[in-house]
Amino acid sequence: MAVTTNLSVFDAADSSGKWAELAGHLSGGAPAATSENYWQNGTAVDQSTGQAVGTSAGMQCDFGSTLSWTGSSKWVFLTWSKYDAATNIQTWANGGFRIGIGTSSGNMDFVNAYGSDFSPYPAGGWISVAIDPEVAFASPDASDGSGLTSGSYRVIGFLPNTLAKVTKGSPIVADIIRYGRGDIVVTGTETFSSMATADNTATVRWGLFIPKATGIYEWKGLMSLGTSGTAVSLTDANKTILVQDTPRVSAGFNKIEVSNASSTVSLDSVTIQGVQTSITGSSPISPGDFEAVANANITFTSCTFVDLGTFIFQSNSEIIGSIFRRCEAITQGGATFTDCFFINSAASTALTVNDASVVTGCTFVGNGTTSPGHAVDLGTINTGGSVTINWTNELDNGTTNQSVWEGSTQSPTAGTQGSANSAITVNVVSGTALKIAVGSGATIPTVQNTGTGTLEITANEVTLTITVQDIITNSPIEGAMVYCRNSGATATYIDKVETNSSGQVSFTGSLGSAQTLAGSVRAATPDTHAYSKHYKSSPIVGTFSNLNDTNITISLIPDE
Repeated sequence: MAVTTNLSVFDAADSSGKWAELAGHLSGGAPAATSENYWQNGTAVDQSTGQAVGTSAGMQCDFGSTLSWTGSSKWVFLTWSKYDAATNIQTWANGGFRIGIGTSSGNMDFVNAYGSDFSPYPAGGWISVAIDPEVAFASPDASDGSGLTSGSYRVIGFLPNTLAKVTKGSPIVADIIRYGRGDIVVTGTETFSSMATADNTATVRWGLFIPKATGIYEWKGLMSLGTSGTAVSLTDANKTILVQDTPRVSAGFNKIEVSNASSTVSLDSVTIQGVQTSITGSSPISPGDFEAVANANITFTSCTFVDLGTFIFQSNSEIIGSIFRRCEAITQGGATFTDCFFINSAASTALTVNDASVVTGCTFVGNGTTSPGHAVDLGTINTGGSVTINWTNELDNGTTNQSVWEGSTQSPTAGTQGSANSAITVNVVSGTALKIAVGSGATIPTVQNTGTGTLEITANEVTLTITVQDIITNSPIEGAMVYCRNSGATATYIDKVETNSSGQVSFTGSLGSAQTLAGSVRAATPDTHAYSKHYKSSPIVGTFSNLNDTNITISLIPDE
């Protein structure tokens, strides 16, 4: 069992040797090591500010040489810092506390890291901030000198924007600085608690999976559940994981990956809660994604996922009674979804399906505004023949008087073509005939067929199967003639059809209500002799249910 990281140390802040006043912001004191106000490993670095107000005082750490990485690696600098006069900094938007990345001293780009309106402020305290230098370079909130040169990172700066002077103490404090992908790697047998314990060890403090209260954790970065070469067994229940608002990273930074097919991930009543609106006022850049990279055994039971990013599953995943609220696109990948809720999807399609047979009893609630907006995308169906997909799920467009999903009701009419806001979208290729058979109790969906193949929607279909057998031998009688209608003679279900080798004949259709049956069965079959074996005809007695399939067995008496 192991919980590790691939982060590297920029500076441990165990001494002030690499620290100095921030170039261009020299109104404070010289940074000094402190063993009384630290977060990691017994020592931090702090700075007094004296008469400084606004952005006139700050401190910096010089790596001593240039670090360089570019591209889509999603690498970041991870910093621990705080401002001890917590109510004395501006809001986030006004640069309450900025962190800078510089190519050299005096040439730095700053981004807003936190402020009086950013948790844990205004109460204050240590905060771990992730900053992608490529993001900082592309859109800085402030710059010194010629700013940051992309791919050339050497100096990290800490700069509060204060409301008043603080003449006592040393309110600017920073501790260990790391850099890398921001990954917490979990192998062997672990739980969320053991992950938090590993992160929160006093000599470690990665800042990736932070315990906030009993059973509640704050997460950011890449959570690698297993590696390509080593499996994980993660089983946990009744926990809550909060995704940290990370406005200074690139898309996909916050992600959970299951990377080994031999892994087992089993969660019961676990909530993962993202941020609906970032401190920036927009949707979070990296809300938190999930991907079964390998086809591992993944089971989510009664879990809740709120304001997260994309989900990608595979066929060994099973999701039971779970809720996806305001999440982005979900890819089934053959996974089993049973009695789940997809509510107010943030994507144009809530669930992309490749095997509808294992998506059962689910409820899809639209947000009432996304257009086009679909509950399910069945993809492209190109078999060159007839295909039937059973629909056993429910729909709700989420609000009244909205066009999304067309109210989610539609008469079952052959060849129905829905609008761009239909509940289901599918591409039925020319030469293929698709029938969507809506089960009892399920909502009749609107369907958009973007292809030129044929589409038929049938509602609440049930099957009547009549089996004919010999009363003495109980063996099936092939070739028996069956005529079956309702007792009111308003509908004929089986009109003089011969039974097959299993002694069966059937009818599938929709009933408005249960029907009392009438009709008869007669048979004359070849015997081992030169003459035929005759049976006495029999009436058909029973009720054809409109809710469930009906099976009736008729036993014929040989006429000797």
